[in-house]
Amino acid sequence: MGNSLGAGKIIFIVMAAILAISLVAYGVMRITVFADQAESKMTLSSGEFNQQWKAYGNSSNGADLTTLIEAIVKNNKNNKSEASMLVDVAYQVAETDDFTIIKSTVKSPNYEKLEKIKNDFKPQHGYFLEYITSKSTGNISGIIIKYGRNQKADFTPDET
Repeated sequence: MGNSLGAGKIIFIVMAAILAISLVAYGVMRITVFADQAESKMTLSSGEFNQQWKAYGNSSNGADLTTLIEAIVKNNKNNKSEASMLVDVAYQVAETDDFTIIKSTVKSPNYEKLEKIKNDFKPQHGYFLEYITSKSTGNISGIIIKYGRNQKADFTPDET
């Protein structure tokens, strides 16, 4: 029995392995969170920045708009000090509604207003999207969500 391990040594090895695995898992989790934050703050080309919004196409149902609004809120929170990266929204929930405009600026990002509207859209209705591009940066600076294709919104995004 010269090479046999005692029960105490086995327990010690198992506990050390559990601790090592836990530390590695914690490290991976922290790196993932850091990477997510860094990714949304990193400088994107106009094409990359715009593609995240244009991925929703020219029409989306109300359920997809919830996801779009959540993405705008996340973008505006992560880029709150970068005026050129903020996205404003003009929207219409029903055909007879006037357009409501929510502008996001460095001084007033309006996350709360955006978060409140994300569930207002009718899940099965097809809404129409129009994108407004900044002449100075080439980034999409505003998104118009229209109840009907022919609705017109008088909307100029704020770029401050």
